[in-house]
Amino acid sequence: MFNLRRRRPVKDILIFLLLTALLLSQLSRFSHTHHLLGIHTISSDLDQNETRFYFETDTSFRLRLKLQEKIQFGSLIKRANQDVFNAREGYNESFLDSLPIIRDDVPDFLSELCRNDTKLYGSDTKVSVIINYHNELLSLVLRSVYSVIAAIPPGNFQELILIDDGSNLTSHEDLLEVEPLLSTLAVPVRYHRFDDNKGLIYCRRFGCELAAGEAVLVLDSHIEVKPGL
Repeated sequence: MFNLRRRRPVKDILIFLLLTALLLSQLSRFSHTHHLLGIHTISSDLDQNETRFYFETDTSFRLRLKLQEKIQFGSLIKRANQDVFNAREGYNESFLDSLPIIRDDVPDFLSELCRNDTKLYGSDTKVSVIINYHNELLSLVLRSVYSVIAAIPPGNFQELILIDDGSNLTSHEDLLEVEPLLSTLAVPVRYHRFDDNKGLIYCRRFGCELAAGEAVLVLDSHIEVKPGL
């Protein structure tokens, strides 16, 4: 008689228990999404526990929440293989992906001089924002985009010009999620992707030539800003 039962090695059981514990801890965070200051946000009937920005449609709001859960769930896999993922771009990818796309605990480095200068908030200048990236984390790209649009008063926001500088969509396949999400926003977003890597300066000059705003704000793709930037 053969024993058809297979004993699972102790190591596999320990790995399973570890991933289960990480998953449970992560799921507990999904119900505690952090938000930026509510200066330019509106309440949502889709999910009473979430804040929807003025520039989000019903479709983009749902997509953002769904994508955030997907990214945070993926952080568990990255945490179990940190050496592999952290070596890609030098980031702690599992930690960055475990954070919500929108946070309210970002330190405010605005000086008292700027904070008290009311003249800074009376401008009606239209601003074009340019962000370009290459092989960037999806979570970082979205965190940069959402925080900067939320930080600029609606009357000053002209457009966002987002440029993918030939990212490797084999190793960074999730970057394919950027354009479908941002195309559903209620503000102008111009997305462009180069098939090959053109370089930082080339992309920024390319964006400036497209810009329709009176002023141009060029930013990295791994930033977070607060209202009053």
